Amino acid sequence: VAPSSKAVWVAFANSFAKDFLLNWLAHARKLRAPNVLVGALDEEVETICKRQGVQAKRLRLDGSSLSADSFRQNQEQYRLMGLLKLELVLELLRGGSPVLLSDTDTAWMRDPSAWFELHEDADLFVSSDCLSPSVEAVGTRTSARCGHVLGSVYNLMANT
Repeated sequence: VAPSSKAVWVAFANSFAKDFLLNWLAHARKLRAPNVLVGALDEEVETICKRQGVQAKRLRLDGSSLSADSFRQNQEQYRLMGLLKLELVLELLRGGSPVLLSDTDTAWMRDPSAWFELHEDADLFVSSDCLSPSVEAVGTRTSARCGHVLGSVYNLMANT
């Protein structure tokens, strides 16, 4: 894995998550991330990126934008969003660019380059914001919104 200074820092957003996106961009800017790309899922986010001087790639399915609503309320659109995210990441990887992909609700406090350099033989790092020992200990079907908890009714919707 190349240092993140060479990586394309990628996040995806629609206008529902614009406040998260603006915070994510502020942290990336503070860390001087040289290559930032936003997968813009609607016109408003594309406009926000232009105003911020950030490269954006407008993502559409069959020529139409996805809804500005929360994707988690619409399972079909949530899955389509996951497909669009995967397609963009694969495009970057196939083009030879290392990718640092994170949700817009991530606030990078430090540049992770040094950590990646310590593990240069790794091809992929994965993290989750879905860690709760107490929820996992209980493990009831409705207590856990994290798909990895056995028996969770939320396993039916793929987490992207």
